[in-house]
Amino acid sequence: DILYLTELNPIWREALRPLFDSYPHQIGKGPNLLLSRFPLEQARAVEVTFEVAKAANETIGHSALPISETLRPYWWSHELLMATAVAGDHRLSLVGLHAPTPRSDLSILIQKATALVIAANLPPASNRDGSVVLGDLNTSNFSPTFRFFVKHTDLLDSTQGFGHSPSWGPLIFKKSRLPWLGTAIDHILVSKNISVSERETGPDLGSDHRWVMARLSW
Repeated sequence: DILYLTELNPIWREALRPLFDSYPHQIGKGPNLLLSRFPLEQARAVEVTFEVAKAANETIGHSALPISETLRPYWWSHELLMATAVAGDHRLSLVGLHAPTPRSDLSILIQKATALVIAANLPPASNRDGSVVLGDLNTSNFSPTFRFFVKHTDLLDSTQGFGHSPSWGPLIFKKSRLPWLGTAIDHILVSKNISVSERETGPDLGSDHRWVMARLSW
C-alpha cells in the first residue's frame, strides 16, 4: 500500500510509470519517490538544512547534538518526504528518507540531526493513529546512530522478532555478497501502536541493496 523508492534517475522514473495506476497518490520530484494507494494529506518535502536541524535540536528542550555555527559552511542538506496517509478512519504519518553516507563525523551528526527533524515534524502521539519511517538510513541497526534515531523518534525497529535481515552489501565482481558481508541499513521503523506481522528482505536483483517489506496493522 505504501512504497518508497530512492536513488531514481529520469530513466527509472519513466520506467516506473505503470506503477502510478496502482499508486495514484505520490510525492517526490527528484531522486526520491513516495507512492501510496491511500490519499495523502499534508504531503511535503522537508530539507534538512543547517537552520532546520538547529531549530529541531533546540525544540527538544536541550541540545542533544553539538550543532554549532562553525558547521554552517560545511553542512549539506538532504530531503525528507513527509505525508499523512488516510486509510478509512485511520491516519498514518509517513516519512521517507535517504540519509547521508557516514563518511565523516559531520555526516554522522547530520544523520542524527535527521532523527530530531523527523521527531519535530511528527504529530503528537495522542493525535495520530500511527507513524512509519522508511528508507535508506545508511546506518546499521547495531550502531549508536541507529540507537539515537529510535530513541529520539520514539519508534521501533520492524525487524524485532524476525532476526537479522541484511539489506546492503558490497558488489564484488558485479555480484552482491549478502548476507556474508551484508548489513541492515534499509529500515522500516514503526510507532509503538503498530504491529508488524511480516518482515521480509528481497532477493538479489543486481543492486548493492535489497528491498525490505513489512506488513503492518493497528
